Amino acid sequence: MRQAQDRLGLRLVLLVALVGFAAGAAAQLDQHHALNDVPCQACHGAAEPPTAVATEQCLGCHGPLEDLGALTEKVSPTNPHSTPHGATFAECDLCHRVHGPSENFCAQCHDFNFTVP
Repeated sequence: MRQAQDRLGLRLVLLVALVGFAAGAAAQLDQHHALNDVPCQACHGAAEPPTAVATEQCLGCHGPLEDLGALTEKVSPTNPHSTPHGATFAECDLCHRVHGPSENFCAQCHDFNFTVP
């Protein structure tokens, strides 16, 4: 039961982040995580100094990439979580910078005006 509640809570956090994404809000994700009671150790573990976070760690809480793609399928002009370029271009940290401003990685080659949370 507790696991189901945790997953529901994490999905709500993701939904709030996606609403912010759609609205163009740009807050740092570490602050967003902290405000939602997600401690640093949830992502970084107990390592000192903290280690980098792999995409698999992000997906462990936010769900598989396919589910994220379903949640952002109506983002225009294209779905930012559905790339035809393969797994290398599906790494979370290409766009999402938890401890600094995120960036629109796709804009390096494409004219996609995404605001990335």
